[in-house]
Amino acid sequence: MSLGATSLVPALDAQGTVVTQWLRKFGLGTLESGAYSANGQFIVTSGNWGAHVWQADTGLLLRSLGDQDGPMDAVAISPDGSLVATGTGNWNGSDFTAKLWRTADGTLDRALTGHAGMVHGIAFSPTGDRVLTGSADKTAKVWRTSDGALLQTLTGHNGRVFAVAFSRDGTQAVTGSYDDTARLWRLSDGKLLKTFEGHPNSVLTVAISSDATKLMTADAWDNVRLWRVSDAGLIREIKDAGMEAALSPDGNLILSGRSDNTVKLWQASDGALLRTWEGDAGLYGGGIRLVAFSPDGTQALAGSQDASLNLWRTTEGSLVRRLRGHNTRLLEAVAVSPDGGTIATGEKGNIRTWRASDGELLGSFPGYARVLQFSPDGSMLLSCPANAATLRRVSDGTLVSTLSGHTGPVFSVAFSPDGSLALTGASGNVGGDQTARLWRVSDGTLLRTLVAHRDGVFSVAFSPDGMKALSGAWDGVALTWDVSDLVPKPAPVLTIQRAAGKVQVSWTGGGTLQQSDRVQGDFAPVPTQTNPYEIDLVGTAFFRVVR
Repeated sequence: MSLGATSLVPALDAQGTVVTQWLRKFGLGTLESGAYSANGQFIVTSGNWGAHVWQADTGLLLRSLGDQDGPMDAVAISPDGSLVATGTGNWNGSDFTAKLWRTADGTLDRALTGHAGMVHGIAFSPTGDRVLTGSADKTAKVWRTSDGALLQTLTGHNGRVFAVAFSRDGTQAVTGSYDDTARLWRLSDGKLLKTFEGHPNSVLTVAISSDATKLMTADAWDNVRLWRVSDAGLIREIKDAGMEAALSPDGNLILSGRSDNTVKLWQASDGALLRTWEGDAGLYGGGIRLVAFSPDGTQALAGSQDASLNLWRTTEGSLVRRLRGHNTRLLEAVAVSPDGGTIATGEKGNIRTWRASDGELLGSFPGYARVLQFSPDGSMLLSCPANAATLRRVSDGTLVSTLSGHTGPVFSVAFSPDGSLALTGASGNVGGDQTARLWRVSDGTLLRTLVAHRDGVFSVAFSPDGMKALSGAWDGVALTWDVSDLVPKPAPVLTIQRAAGKVQVSWTGGGTLQQSDRVQGDFAPVPTQTNPYEIDLVGTAFFRVVR
């Protein structure tokens, strides 16, 4: 890929920054493609759920593009950083387009329509005026970036064109195919210049050195080959290197990724192994799915199938940064603490808490979490395993109590505004549990079962004052419930002051104001319960509020 960028500015509002940056980060899905920008400041990735632009030095997610468009097999960024190009990865045959996205706001700039199969490979020309695509229709196509016009179709492969790249001067293109070959093309007239043969399986990666003298290819059987461009002669073959490979900008190093989650750095001149890194195994393993060099060759990027990204220094091998999230095939719940400082995520069998500012993993503890909810003070976490809800301390994951009683799956939870009550809703079908339940948080006691719905309860909430509960169900009905009698009432506060020769008594928290002339005397309600209560006082008086 030929990649470049000069400036990308996050267009995230202050309130949504934490949520957008990290919740999207945890939802990347399987990674398929990725690369650096030309200035090394940005990383672009693509996979199951769209394309993503990252800030390389901080790991900050700047932009998500087309995350509702489904799988994207390939990604590239224009030299001026204004556009990201993506190739579709939809195997059901419904979308054969390449797309250009504006990085400034994430909107679609245009679709490049003309292929008759999935778009597996994509690259910008060094000047950004053209886009090169490779497709399952066995062709590569060159498009004009400004208006999406098709300029050229390169035909000759006998299988899917999976990998594409421009030469540094933009006059040539190289393609890799499922027909086990790589091919070099002159773009002025579309003429085939060289065919590189010898791979035992599909060529999935191609890269051409900056001086256009060497070509690197990698196949599906983990063989990496280095070729002379002048005569298509084989310089060297590295077996068992990996099907994902990259050539350093100076052509001296080869980076490869394997299905066993190892990343290897090789000397191109003699094929010597210089370094081996262990990638993230992930929940399913699945291996390394993308590798790339930084523009100056000092950093190596590798991404595994579970959406984890690692950056290493090529010189001494140290880890620069790890961008890690859950595998979206299992991620089921997410919540943000009231102060925005902590994010909780849930998957089958595990709940994790993360520091929102930098994505650092804070804690991990076992537990099924279909739904997650922080308490108002952020100290407790409510989750829903099966037919119950659990309360845990956020600080150490300790189980405080289990709210048991539902006979159907719990799909909705809420804390009261003061954190003293928990509300849960069960999603049983007709004939099953169709109730909402109120619980005391301090000890997990069931206080009340709310029965009226005729189908599963999928949404619950409290009113801002905590005096009412709301439940919504699949029967199409939303109900409000008076729970004021269950809400702990704060002690009344009496305020007594003199004003213009009178005594004025005011109080909070409701109740009846009573008066006596002695502390231990008989108290009786004052004549009027107007708050504040005002009287002409001669002598001594005592007041209290009774509920």
